[in-house]
Amino acid sequence: MPTLKRTPCPTPTPTYRSVGCAAIAAGWAGVHGLLIKDYVFEYPNRFIDYPLIKVRLMHWFNWRYKLSGYLHYGFNRWTKNPFADTEESAPAGDRFIIYPGKNGPMNSIRWEMSRESIEDYEYLWLLANSKSNVQSKSNPTSENDCPTNPSSDELCRMLVKSFTNYTTDPAELYRVRDLIATEIMKKNPENKTLQ
Repeated sequence: MPTLKRTPCPTPTPTYRSVGCAAIAAGWAGVHGLLIKDYVFEYPNRFIDYPLIKVRLMHWFNWRYKLSGYLHYGFNRWTKNPFADTEESAPAGDRFIIYPGKNGPMNSIRWEMSRESIEDYEYLWLLANSKSNVQSKSNPTSENDCPTNPSSDELCRMLVKSFTNYTTDPAELYRVRDLIATEIMKKNPENKTLQ
């Protein structure tokens, strides 16, 4: 395991303290993203009062910064009445992402967006691991143009440019996801399950 040196974080955010940045810089595998409750609205998270696009982009950030996961404070740490009291010493929704139900846990829109975000990550992985994956040889004319034979990293950067510069337009996310699907199918024409 590499020696951990304190390295200033290139983008100081609540997500990456200096130790986390040093781990990323040292090439450690298994680094997770974590947003603490001392958050600023400009960063993505799974809070109730955040637009759902910020929840959906969580695993795009994992791909962009080569993180192996996202550590969230709570999954089912319900208050006495989680449908009315969503905070109790934490930002709204920080303690849970599912709800208690009579027959077991109940789903939430935020949980579904988390699932879809993981599926988006799988799309990026499929493209990166396609048999005929060829790195782009062209330079797009603008940051929103799609290069010829784009890599998963290039497509991801179309949505996530930095920790604070990312799309807030769901239509743009779906457009890029469609581009990824098209590239996967082009590079794997014999795989009929992808079509």
